[in-house]
Amino acid sequence: MSAPDETKRPHGEEVGPSVEGAASSRGDGGKNYSLIADLPEAARERFLRPAETPADLAYAAYLLIRTKGIEDPCDLAVILASFPIGENFDRASLLLMADEAVRMTSPVLDPSDQMRMARTFVSRVRPNLRRYREEFFDYRGGAYRVVDEETIEAEVARFLDTAQKPRRKGPEPFRPTAREVSAVLQMLGSAVLLPSEKDPPFWIGEGPDPRGLIVVENGILRDRELLPHDPRLFTLNVLPIAYDPEAPCPTWLRFLAEVFADEQDQIGTLQEWSG
Repeated sequence: MSAPDETKRPHGEEVGPSVEGAASSRGDGGKNYSLIADLPEAARERFLRPAETPADLAYAAYLLIRTKGIEDPCDLAVILASFPIGENFDRASLLLMADEAVRMTSPVLDPSDQMRMARTFVSRVRPNLRRYREEFFDYRGGAYRVVDEETIEAEVARFLDTAQKPRRKGPEPFRPTAREVSAVLQMLGSAVLLPSEKDPPFWIGEGPDPRGLIVVENGILRDRELLPHDPRLFTLNVLPIAYDPEAPCPTWLRFLAEVFADEQDQIGTLQEWSG
């Protein structure tokens, strides 16, 4: 995606009432109008008419990322939907376009703000990264797995190497130093830190009592209900089986037949009691 030619508002340019009126004509456009008020007129106009091609939408997303620092695809999709530019696209298409725009746009990072650099790394590279009891973990296959610090450090270095830093004449390559990589790595541990006093499994945020949950290969089992895997559940273990409520149990059934013969009432009672 090529960078826009204009990123600064011309000196003394006034925003006409027609811009605010057009923005207010759709959903949250009125309150989002301030986001585009300081863009060059040609750039503002892109938001105020329906996109003719996906490229128009991608360019608008790029402007929001570059000039406003909005990097969450969901936020971008909501903002684009609030202006006329997004009216010909459903939410799924907007979200897909926003996600692609974020991935294709090199972040502009202030070298003095290590926390923001750490959080941007997480959102773009490892959204489920966690620090727990002096180790990094990432979510894979229903559970959290240890990731060695050297791997994370190398990824931080590569991420910063693809980033840019702000300069008066426009962004320029970041070119990270070893000290900057180390500073971001240290801040990263704080940004994704989990309470060490808790023993897994526990929820990162709110959730049902984890003591009643069983994580299996194809989901989370709760009272015979199979729920999808959820990275908010910090667990280190997954049972190496896939839950299938219709699966036969030949060994169990053979045991019941040998012990109780044709006493179906007792068989039913025992099966109900054992779940």
